[in-house]
Amino acid sequence: MVGEPKMQMECIADVAELYSLTDRDVSLAICPTIPKKKWRDQCVFGIALTYSQVDSPWAFRLCDKAGKWRDFCRHDVNGEIAQVNLDLALSHCAMEEGDILRRKTCWHGIGKYVSRV
Repeated sequence: MVGEPKMQMECIADVAELYSLTDRDVSLAICPTIPKKKWRDQCVFGIALTYSQVDSPWAFRLCDKAGKWRDFCRHDVNGEIAQVNLDLALSHCAMEEGDILRRKTCWHGIGKYVSRV
């Protein structure tokens, strides 16, 4: 049992992420129960990242619900997608959603992840 409240929220987010491939809906239902927004948003981010190569279009759109981590989520999820479906990742960035910084972050995610492999 995790005793410190801050660690409990992180733990809940991690459990939701790890359980998401078993039951995506149950995992997503866990996220709103986390008291602190930072960890609620991280919970969604983690689930999106888990699905980045399993259900890529869904994972990328889920980032829209990652609150304060939206841009980081899109960066990392799209980078993971680029490793298995570069055309899809490129099309996500080509949608030109948001301001210039948000769009640059999308392209950077592709470059960063593709350069790793």
